[in-house]
Amino acid sequence: HQLFYILSFFVASLLPYLFGLTGIAYFIAAFLSGAIWVFYAILGFKIKPNTKDADRLNIIWARKIFFISILNIMLLSVMMLI
Repeated sequence: HQLFYILSFFVASLLPYLFGLTGIAYFIAAFLSGAIWVFYAILGFKIKPNTKDADRLNIIWARKIFFISILNIMLLSVMMLI
């Protein structure tokens, strides 16, 4: 479910530019930060569930996704002000 919500947020974050509410700088920032977020979300699927370090790797991955989401929202908020 998480990947679906990240992709939805990624598409929704591009809409202000497509409706002419923001400039090209916002679009570039939204596209790059969203693409990075989607990339790291997909990396979570590569963790093998029955391996020795699976639990530790899942926790590290979840923390990265959370940290990226905070940075993404902060970046988009700042870029809307510019």
